[in-house]
Amino acid sequence: MRPAEGVLSGRHVLLTREARRAASFVEALAQDGARATCLGLVQFAAPREPEPSLRAVEALAAYGWVVFTSATGVRFFLEACRARGVDPRTATARWAAVGPGTASALELAGLGPVFVADCADAAGLAEALASRIAPGDRLLWVRPERAARERLEALETRGARVEGVAFYRTLAAPSAVREAARGLAAGRFDAVLLTSPSSLEALLEGAPHCRQHLARMVRAALGRTSAAALEARGLPPHAVARRPDAEGVREALRRAFGVARGGKVG
Repeated sequence: MRPAEGVLSGRHVLLTREARRAASFVEALAQDGARATCLGLVQFAAPREPEPSLRAVEALAAYGWVVFTSATGVRFFLEACRARGVDPRTATARWAAVGPGTASALELAGLGPVFVADCADAAGLAEALASRIAPGDRLLWVRPERAARERLEALETRGARVEGVAFYRTLAAPSAVREAARGLAAGRFDAVLLTSPSSLEALLEGAPHCRQHLARMVRAALGRTSAAALEARGLPPHAVARRPDAEGVREALRRAFGVARGGKVG
């Protein structure tokens, strides 16, 4: 099938996510004639203090909901369960996830049914889930270290008891950061899709000169949290993906190029 002629045709996009987690994004962009380079600028490890996460899985029966905002969270949650000999499939808790990728990770582990929020960030999940929450419901939020506490405030305003527990931490991936920095300095990329605030932090802390290159590029963000990270660095995105899936990414990049061509950020 010939790629469609359009605003993405011939463009080269940097996706700040490893290839195995961005395959659907790459395929969708290829259908529009764009090529993508996937670089996972961060890597993941167990939290510095693992005991809270281990206690949380031991007390799984006490929670009405378990909320996941990434497939990485699912992975480390399952590792904590194995470490404590807990079978989460026997839990009475309900499961909630941001986007289809996180939901798929839960379903592959035999956990479901899953409430899936058609959004790209934790705040969107909280808003979508709020109508299903009753006052006093106890929720376990499986989160990384350094996650913004206010991201699930929509649930707390409904009277839920949200317990955010760090199940993993995010670290820079030095080799990927160096490769991205070289590509940016050489002008290889026409656009960047930022998939997480930690990816931007890893890039700019590891290669501060990249900021000037990012400033000249078309910028898109996967969700409001990533958009806020760009804005905080003085690099507002030209578009934000409304959904955390391939079509959401493709639509956001189409919009970003259109906005950039118009000479303003929208």
